[in-house]
Amino acid sequence: MANMKEMFNIFNDEPDALMLLGKKAIEIGKIDVSEKEYMIFAVEALRKALDLYNFDNHPVQYATAQNHLGLAYFCLGVLEDRVENCKMSINAYNEALRVWTINKHPFEYASAHNELMAVYSSLAEVENKVKNSEMAIEAGREALKIITMEEYPVEYARIQGNIGNAYEVLAEAENRKENCIKSIEAFSEALKPISIEKYPIYYFKLKMNLGITYTTFSDAEDKVGNCKRAIESFEDALKVEGLKEKYPKFYALVQLNLGGVYSVLASVEKGLENCEKGLSACQEALRVFTLTEFPIQYAKIYIDVGILYRILATIENREENCGKAKDAFNEALHVFTEDAYPEYYNNVMSNIGKLRDVCGD
Repeated sequence: MANMKEMFNIFNDEPDALMLLGKKAIEIGKIDVSEKEYMIFAVEALRKALDLYNFDNHPVQYATAQNHLGLAYFCLGVLEDRVENCKMSINAYNEALRVWTINKHPFEYASAHNELMAVYSSLAEVENKVKNSEMAIEAGREALKIITMEEYPVEYARIQGNIGNAYEVLAEAENRKENCIKSIEAFSEALKPISIEKYPIYYFKLKMNLGITYTTFSDAEDKVGNCKRAIESFEDALKVEGLKEKYPKFYALVQLNLGGVYSVLASVEKGLENCEKGLSACQEALRVFTLTEFPIQYAKIYIDVGILYRILATIENREENCGKAKDAFNEALHVFTEDAYPEYYNNVMSNIGKLRDVCGD
């Protein structure tokens, strides 16, 4: 990062260099545990470049910089201030689409809509779930007007994967069974051109997100069967060679989701094994997802930790495990305040209510 800042100071009046710096910061940040720092730097470099580019005189460079800015804001929104950063991301992509028209720049038009789809899905997790999920799906349909599996197999897989994500988020709000089935169909379509040998990271992402859909589907039907399908998908994702060493953040994401699905499974198949596996996965995820660097993921993990200890309290060491569950939920509330994250806050408070039913006040 020090070298990048030095380069920024040297080339702060050269928009091409600033755009390359911003792009490089995004590439590093997406796999580095210091993602937030890199994304903030990328936003600064790209906004500086856009001060120097002109829409009328440099339309392609302008649109390219807006594309990168959209991605930087999206990545930042996963870490903090999701609503604000997602809306900044959407604005940037819409600016790029002033240049990337379907007739003049069809591939760029499709790519921008694919990225927009990911942003709307992320925004849907915290605001206007139905509306933003539908916006995501509509963006995916626009992208598929151009991208086919025969011509662009990897891009096709990315789009289908994002459609799968959008339907999973929509399933959380309405028509859970129907939308989960559509999500699974999209992920199955996405996996057709993707193998673990040729495209390990794409394979990882698709398998992980498929596991998330099966977890959501478990709330609609066949809770045990769909939880086990989710675990199988997460374990497939973990088969990517060198995942823990090369991509610790991706490894931690799978562990986060494993903790979540084991907390669901443990609620219907009570037993030490499910609770212990879930808590082990949560501890693995917390090695990477710290409160400082990844507050949202950190708090999500502590919700699952609380649920698992609550279930464990019904099996053994009631007083001790009740105390651990209470501590975990309180830890989650350090991030999920009522004002900043009302949906997550309500989730935590609901779980605290269930804890009182088991443990008393």
